[in-house]
Amino acid sequence: MKTYKIGRLSSNDICFPNDHVSRMHADLTCKDDGTFVLTDHSTNGTKVNGHPLNNASMPVKYGDEIVFGNESHLDWSLIKKPEVKKKNRTLAIAGLIVLGVVLLVILVMVAIIGIFG
Repeated sequence: MKTYKIGRLSSNDICFPNDHVSRMHADLTCKDDGTFVLTDHSTNGTKVNGHPLNNASMPVKYGDEIVFGNESHLDWSLIKKPEVKKKNRTLAIAGLIVLGVVLLVILVMVAIIGIFG
């Protein structure tokens, strides 16, 4: 889980040098499952897709329009899109085993054709 601090202070992970952005305006948390949660701490307001957040938290997704204060837009390219970990790798392993068996059968057939060809 990674949390990005957003605000006017230069010590934030994402800094907007704008008087309409609070010093410590919001947090954007990237959870391990690949989802994001935005938490507003500001007195100047935060909007997600045009809807005010009003000192609350809400899930957001990669690409949502997030505005801090009146005019500072979040550039999603600053946020590393998390990789979603696969919980079940059994299917992938089974697929590799099947592929290995198919290749083995092809090699045996090529060898047989070469011998009796």
